[in-house]
Amino acid sequence: MKGSDYALLGLTFVTGMMAGAFLYVTAFLPAQVAKETARDESSWTIGATMVGDCEREVGKICSRFELLSDRTYQYLPPGQTDANFTLDTSSISATQIGLLEVALTKSVNDSASTISCSDTFVGSGYEYDVRYEGDRFIFSTCDSAFAASVLNAELATIWRILAGDEVSAPPVLIEEGVSGWLENLLDESFRYNEN
Repeated sequence: MKGSDYALLGLTFVTGMMAGAFLYVTAFLPAQVAKETARDESSWTIGATMVGDCEREVGKICSRFELLSDRTYQYLPPGQTDANFTLDTSSISATQIGLLEVALTKSVNDSASTISCSDTFVGSGYEYDVRYEGDRFIFSTCDSAFAASVLNAELATIWRILAGDEVSAPPVLIEEGVSGWLENLLDESFRYNEN
């Protein structure tokens, strides 16, 4: 090889590096920043606890769950003991989370509940600690206004799904199309990190 061949290889390498850096700065980086900004803006967490009769059972833990905006949850089934309990983890369908997000957005724009279940409450109720876009909201089914809300109805559906009483709503092909259905099917079949 001659010196001009080495110079040509070197210049080709440098040109490739500069083109790659240009594409990274102009195309990939802005898209990644926009994606992370959108993810941060729509982040929320719902902590839910069953209250009432279960609190009076000695040695038993009330059922509870924590649901994140990325569709993952941790669920503690009812009737577990303090000493030995199992925590279920999995994810909820994108369709069900979409319905919950619509109800959540509407409810946090209204007012949060100021009524909580008293110690003498008989029956079963639920209290929710919602963190939405950096703000914290407390809701309780002991508040009749929240008990009649769409958010409470969607959270009741989540409770039934977690308890195994109801199957998570399948995607509707008419609304989402075949590509939306396929995307949801793949999302539910494979766990992956969206980072």
